[in-house]
This record gives sequence, structure tokens and C-alpha cells, in this order.
Amino acid sequence: TTGNITGGNILTGGLVSATGTITGSSVLGSVVSASANVTGGNVLTGGLISATSTITSAANIIGGNILTGGLVSSTGTVTGSSLLGSVVSASANVTGGNILTGGLISATSTITSSATITGGNLATGGTASAGGNITGANILTGGLVPEPSIIQLIEGLDTIVPIIQVETGTFETVNKIANTQSRIAFYNKEKIALAISTFDKYIDIKAIGEKINTFQTRNITPRMFQYQIVKRAKEQKKHIVLPEGNDDRILIAADLLIKQQVVDITILGIKENIVAAAKRLNLTLDFDQIQIIDPATSNKYEAYVAALVALRKSKNLQVEMAKDLMLDVAYFGTMMVYQGDADGMVSGALHTTQHTIRPALQFVKTKKDVHLVSSVFFMCLPNRVAIFGDCAVNPNPSSEELAEIAISSAETSLMFGIEPKIAMLSYSSGTSGEGEDVEKVRKATAIIRQKRPDLKVEGPIQYDAAVDPSIGKQKMPNSEVAGQASVLIFPDLNTGNNTYKAVQRETGALAIGPMLQGLNKPVNDLSRGCTVDDIFNTVVITAIQAQDSK
Repeated sequence: TTGNITGGNILTGGLVSATGTITGSSVLGSVVSASANVTGGNVLTGGLISATSTITSAANIIGGNILTGGLVSSTGTVTGSSLLGSVVSASANVTGGNILTGGLISATSTITSSATITGGNLATGGTASAGGNITGANILTGGLVPEPSIIQLIEGLDTIVPIIQVETGTFETVNKIANTQSRIAFYNKEKIALAISTFDKYIDIKAIGEKINTFQTRNITPRMFQYQIVKRAKEQKKHIVLPEGNDDRILIAADLLIKQQVVDITILGIKENIVAAAKRLNLTLDFDQIQIIDPATSNKYEAYVAALVALRKSKNLQVEMAKDLMLDVAYFGTMMVYQGDADGMVSGALHTTQHTIRPALQFVKTKKDVHLVSSVFFMCLPNRVAIFGDCAVNPNPSSEELAEIAISSAETSLMFGIEPKIAMLSYSSGTSGEGEDVEKVRKATAIIRQKRPDLKVEGPIQYDAAVDPSIGKQKMPNSEVAGQASVLIFPDLNTGNNTYKAVQRETGALAIGPMLQGLNKPVNDLSRGCTVDDIFNTVVITAIQAQDSK
């Protein structure tokens, strides 16, 4: 109605209403309403110009107007307006409580009075004042290409300006973005850690649990096990030392542990090198929450040396040798645990098992009534968690040592909420076989029954009979363990180490460990081929051991 189109203008699919005037301009697919004027070589695509607006050759939009999917170019001014999906380029001013969504405000721009930029950037020389917010990235709709000067400006910035260009119009693009569902990929450890820590921070889990129907099960799946051990570690946070601060995997795992607030951490190494490595790995490590110690410059170095000399006096250890040993991160970290400056240690990503546990054997030593340090793996199989021992430490244990490994493994099983049903493995089940190796296992089983009559144990027994209910019932019908064993004790290291690796590789099972058992304080060894998940899980079980240490 009374709308005017004057002077070589194009209006495609648009509407010019109540006295709207378009002069010397191109307007595509737009609505020009109540008395709005578009004057002088401007292009508005898919947008709305509302009451009494004016766009001039200098691209001015004044007075409570909406520009959707448009461009306000050089020296343009936007006053008291809302801009959606737009680009405001060089020297443009946006003044007075404005919202710019998905746009770019470039060099020497000014945003004042509580302006908000959502999904946009404020580039070099700009000002955002009076409570303004700037978040996200840019989406340029309708195939919009920034002016060369803007591209040059962006390329010269110190920070990255994320820009996405799409051919679709603003309305369609905004709808697509609004309908986008956020997902966390299984490999994105940082997002997972952030999600878990945010949930724990803001959700009252106890209150939710009271409103949900729950039940207790005696079976434990791998996911249940991992959730429970992390939850338990958080309940009573312990301080764990990681001596190998020059390994990237250690730093990534430490970042995840701190983000989830599982443990307190000390990393051994040179701080400048660790900070540089974290930056290279793009980690957001909070160094206010992580203690970094260089043994060579530590204020506890001399005291630790003196303590080591005293502890190894019977071995005639000299001061100079003790000083050299205390520069070794394995010795320094173990001494931190011994002196109570840390609750546990996890090492071995760069060192051998012998290198890791030697200091612990020398002065942390074994618990009362325990004569042997042994190890177990938590094998997270598809539908259950089993304990394998000993797969890392003792090459060829005697019957007495095998019995001690089994008893320690049963206690570990109880510590982690798994009912121990011990299978003493051999190539023969029951009384069907003979031979030195079978007799060793048979004798070890008898020792266990004598020392710990409260434990359920079966041996000798073959692996299939131990874990498969049908075979177990067939071969040993009266056994409490056959077909349902949860603790599997191997007769020697050769068998145990190869079996755990075969099960891990062929079934995809997660193997957590090895966890050393029998020491007065927890010190645990990593494989040199360990993953970040391996380190994370080993730190968690070390923290739980520390909770249980007397």
C-alpha cells in the first residue's frame, strides 16, 4: 500500500508495505514495512526493515530495527537496534543495548551500553562496554563473503576467529543450529571429564537416588566397577605422586584426574618443561591444583637423603650414593610415600617394573604377616570383572608363595567389592591329573584352606571349568567355585602374563593394573605401553589402596 519502488530496483519475493520507499537499491526476498526507506546502493537479503527505518548509502540503521542476514558496510552506524546473523564491518558503531547473533564486528568498532554478541567476534580495536558479552563463532549466511579488508584484518589477529560460511539463508540456518544436538564422542576425554565434573558439582546425587527405585546385585559389570572405583576414590581424596612428568600420557591423565577431582597430584619434573609440554598438548592443566617438584631443587631433598641413609644403614649405604639415588624420580617419589608426603605412587610409563618397585621393596616393605609382594590385574570382561594374579612379579612361586598370592588377591577382591571365589589354575581339574606342577597347585590349595577356611577356593582346576558354568558343573559338580570363579590364580608368571594379554587382545577386555599387593603403602607399576586410560585407572585403584592402608 502506497509503497514506492523508484530507479532500477529489484524486489524478488518481497513486500513493500504502507508508504515504504526503495530508491536506487536492490532488495531481495525481503519485507520493507511501515514508512521504511532504503536509499542508495544497499542490498538486504532475506531480512526485515521495520517502522521508520532508514538504510542510506553509508548504511545507517537507526531506531529499533531488525536486520536479518544483511550487511552493514564501511562506516555504517547501528543505533538502538538488534542485528541477527549480520556483519558490521570496518569503523561501524553499534550503540545502546544491542544484540548481534552470528555476526562479526571488526576493526575500531564500538559496542556500548550492555550490548550482547552471541556467536560473534569483536575484532582488533573494538570496545565492548557496560556488561557486554562476546561468545562463540561467526556464521555467514546466504553465501556472504567478507570484504577483502575484513579478511586481511582477521588474518592479522593474534587469536583465531572461527568463521563458517553457508549458502542457506539466516532463518533456515538458525533453525538448523537450534536443532543441532550436542553429543560427546567416546574419544573426547576432556569433554567427558568436564561433563562428569559439572554433573558432580551441580547435581545432588543422593537426593536423586532417594527418588529412584534401586536394587542391589551381586554381579558387577565393567562399567559399574569403573564408576564405583572413581566414586569411592572421590569420597576420601588421596594424594598420589606421578614421578614421570616428562611423559605426555602422564600429563594428559593428570589433567583428567584433576578435572574430575578424583585425587590430589604431585608431578615430579622441571616445572618449565611440564608447563611447556602442557601447552604443546593443548591441556588446560590447573597448576594451582597440581604440585610440581624437581627432586634436585626440592627443599626436602637433603632430609630424604638422610632418611635413605638411615633406612639402608645395614647395607652400608654412603651419603654420596644416597644423594645420587634420591635424584632418581622413583626413589624420590617412593620416599614421599614413605614419609607421608604422598599417599601412593604410580610409575612405570618410562621405567621397568624392577626400577619402579625396587625402592618400595627396600624401605616401604611388606605388611605384617605378608612375606611376598605380588600383583593382580582387574580384567573388565564384557559382563563381569575378574581378578588375575600373579601376572607381573613372581616368575615361579612355590606352593607356599602361591597360597600367599591367592590370599592377598582375595583380600584385594574384597577391598574392591568383588566376592572372592578363588580358582587355583592348572592343566588338570580335581584329582584327574598328576605331575609336579599339578601337585604344587594342589598343595597351595590345601594351605589356603588351612590358613583361611573362610575363603571359597578350588584347585587344581582348569580355566574353562573355573569360568564356564556348564563345564564347571560337568567336571566338578560339588564345587562352590567351578563355573563362577572371580579370582583366578595362575601357577607361574609365564602362564599368567600371557593369559591376561591373550584375553585382553582377543576379547577387547579392559585390563586395569598391575596393582601391587602386600606393601605397607601403595606403589603401583605401569606398563611402558600403557594408555592414558591405564594411567587414570591405576591412579584410582592406588587411591583406594591408600584409603585402606593402615
